Amino acid sequence: MGYAILTATLLLLIQYGKEGAAVTINSNSNGNVKNGNDISLDISYTTQGLNPIVSWAINGTSVAQLDNNIATVLPSYTPRLSIIGKGSLLLSNSTKKDTGNYTVTITALGDTSATRNFKVTVYDATLRATSTYSVMIITLLGGPLIVCLGNSL
Repeated sequence: MGYAILTATLLLLIQYGKEGAAVTINSNSNGNVKNGNDISLDISYTTQGLNPIVSWAINGTSVAQLDNNIATVLPSYTPRLSIIGKGSLLLSNSTKKDTGNYTVTITALGDTSATRNFKVTVYDATLRATSTYSVMIITLLGGPLIVCLGNSL
C-alpha cells in the first residue's frame, strides 16, 4: 500500500511540476497617477505550473481574479476595473480614493506562489504659473506715468 501512495505522488509531481518551483512576476509600472487618468499596472510572469491564477487586492481587499482566462471583478469596482492580457490591472477614471497598496499574487499548481506590491498615489494636478512684469515709471509734467511693458506666464 505504501508503494501505491509513493507512486501516485511521484506521478503527480511529474505531471504538475516539482514542489518549490518559483513564479516570477515582472513589471515596469509605477503607481503615480494624475486624478482622472487610468491606473495601469502591467505585469508579466513566468511559471512552470499549470493553470496560473492571478489575484489582485487593494489595501488588503480582494478586488479581482483571473482564473482559466475568466476574470471576476468585485461588483463595487465594475465597470472601472478590468484585468487585461495575462493578468495586468486597469482601473479607469482614477480618484483620490484609489490611492493605496495594490497587490498581485500569482498561484499555479505545482509552483510556489509569488506576490508583487505596488504603491499607488493618485494626485491632483496643480497649475503653477508665475507672472513676470516689466514696469517703467516715467515722470511727465510733474506726475508719474506707469507703463506696463509686458507680462508672461
